[in-house]
Amino acid sequence: MGKFSTYRYLELKDDTSTSHINVRTRSIKQPRRLKKIFIFLLILALCVTYFLGMFAGQAQWFDGLAKSLGYESVYHHAVIIDAGSSGSRVLAYKFRVPFTVFGQPNLDLVDEYFEETKPGLSSYVNDPEKGADTIVQLVKKAEHLIPFDKRRVTPLIVRATAGLRLLPKEKALQLIDEVAKAITKLGYDVGTNSVEIMDGSDEGIFIWYTVNLLHNLIDGETMAALDLGGGSTQITYQLNDQDKKNFPTSDIYTVPAGGDNITLYTHRFSSKELAKLNMSNEKMQKRLQERFLWHTPFKCNQIEHEHDVTHR
Repeated sequence: MGKFSTYRYLELKDDTSTSHINVRTRSIKQPRRLKKIFIFLLILALCVTYFLGMFAGQAQWFDGLAKSLGYESVYHHAVIIDAGSSGSRVLAYKFRVPFTVFGQPNLDLVDEYFEETKPGLSSYVNDPEKGADTIVQLVKKAEHLIPFDKRRVTPLIVRATAGLRLLPKEKALQLIDEVAKAITKLGYDVGTNSVEIMDGSDEGIFIWYTVNLLHNLIDGETMAALDLGGGSTQITYQLNDQDKKNFPTSDIYTVPAGGDNITLYTHRFSSKELAKLNMSNEKMQKRLQERFLWHTPFKCNQIEHEHDVTHR
């Protein structure tokens, strides 16, 4: 009986030792297994992020996929009046907001409408009501693009340029006030700053934005822009930090571009200044180069490049 008990004790002891080893082995294997799972999930997350990042710049791919899954696009509209010195133009736009994964979505232009009337708003300096009516008629011509139920949330912006800047201040403000009163009756989103006389520097900056956005250069090496208007001419281009000291501070502006701030130089020539110069195109080009461009190299479209342009 004693031998049997001793044998049983040894057997139980061996079983306990084996069980202890098995538990220890499982406890060692479990963290290793969790570590492998963690590494796998980490690699999977990195791969997904990488591929999503590749497609993030391909908004059309994501947008097309979203539409196939039933995504409903959101549409926005805007009506802009350019009250220039030689004529007034209406530019109506229809945009859609595409589906996007990363960042803020860009607006896709779906449709647009353009119409022009002459003479310019400044020609009605002695008849502000008639001048305002020309603007109203332009807006009405674009109504086919703006659904009636969307007009109250559609911004209507009027910007007058050199034609009104050259008028006596009181006369110019009378025209602006009459236009503001007239367009508030059309049912659009019209605010206190919807009708204004644009500063010459704003004209230059906006044309610079237009040129570089159309060429997709905002984030890279930008181009200069020369706006030849009926009552003024603006020249605008980007400056680096070293060039700032060569220009008057009144012609230097800091503006947002590509997620950062950049410095632009813009200068306006009035029609009177240009008339006083009385130069040929060749002499004018030389004058501009000597005065503005001698120390600031930038890219331009190729001189020998030709293409047809249709002005509507």
